[in-house]
Amino acid sequence: MSRLPEDEALINRMGFNNGGVDEAVIRLKNRKSNVIIGGNIEK
Repeated sequence: MSRLPEDEALINRMGFNNGGVDEAVIRLKNRKSNVIIGGNIEK
């Protein structure tokens, strides 16, 4: 994991341990921020 301070960004290269795209969709729909979120989804 590393940071890009000038972009206020975080790079996670620690694997795909998560609840998957279905969980991500629910979490993104329920967030209360207008911050732009970018991500990569792999099969």
